[in-house]
Amino acid sequence: MADKRRTGDTGADFRRMFQKLETSGDLELEAAKVEVAEQIYLAMRTQKISKAELARRLRSSRAYVTKILQGTANFTIESLSRIAFCLNSGWKFRMVSLESKNRRRSRQKQICVRESRRLKIKTPLIKA
Repeated sequence: MADKRRTGDTGADFRRMFQKLETSGDLELEAAKVEVAEQIYLAMRTQKISKAELARRLRSSRAYVTKILQGTANFTIESLSRIAFCLNSGWKFRMVSLESKNRRRSRQKQICVRESRRLKIKTPLIKA
């Protein structure tokens, strides 16, 4: 039986998906989840705390700690505070202007397009 997968332009598909994420705000949400997970991981690593130990301190399962570190846990301010307390840490929340983030992202896109041209990639993944 023949493979019926779509054989389209992967670069164009990726661009459409990326643009949808950018305009919906989901990209910012995913970036925030990754940032939180990374901060928790770094605190654990610095203090040499294992997943099992953090789970014990949180009175939760090791599977939940894995979800936290994968960025798939649905965090609340309460859960973030509990995690920080268990890691003898705290959070500093701040809101930043998307305008400055968008300028930085625009610069990153320009670099990506320039590198695509330099490497002679016909369809860059991100267009400026």
